[in-house]
Amino acid sequence: MKLDEIIELWQQDAKIDDVELDRESLNIPVLHGKYLKIYYQEKLKLKAHKIKYKTLSKILSEYYRGDLNNPEDLEELGRPPWGKTVLKQDIASYI
Repeated sequence: MKLDEIIELWQQDAKIDDVELDRESLNIPVLHGKYLKIYYQEKLKLKAHKIKYKTLSKILSEYYRGDLNNPEDLEELGRPPWGKTVLKQDIASYI
């Protein structure tokens, strides 16, 4: 869910009927649950992206160090064999 969509939802949900405050106060837990659910869904997506990034970073660092020479692994990555020597401190700039 995009941030603009969440803001739009919040603008719709934030409207309060001044005449029926009792009904609006009963609606607070429902809104809390709704936005807590959105928060946790997005947090799980972020965690999945971080794990994917870390895995790919590890694979690419092995590739640029020259440790990943197996033809099947290179085919899976879709990259040709890496013939250069890269210093460990420079690998982050290649990734």
